[in-house]
Amino acid sequence: MRPNGTPARALRFHPAPALDARNGLLGWVTIELDSLAIEDVQVRRGRDGRIYLAFPTRLGKHGDRRPLVRPLSNDARIEIEREVIDALRLQGRVA
Repeated sequence: MRPNGTPARALRFHPAPALDARNGLLGWVTIELDSLAIEDVQVRRGRDGRIYLAFPTRLGKHGDRRPLVRPLSNDARIEIEREVIDALRLQGRVA
């Protein structure tokens, strides 16, 4: 969901290899918003069976993980996850 309440324009899903899927990584999604693409967002299944998104990070100079892009609030994260995962379910990409 974009800040103005309209949905993402397009989603592209790239499935993970079977070995990674056994460890919870289902694949990666690219979220397109008008002239911006957010790439390499991981689609994961937690140990509790819940599907969630993990946004891309980079390794900082002190070895810490720094977000490249992230939702600005937990409510935003929930909304983005719901929209993306619902779309992937409609496409038959995740169960």
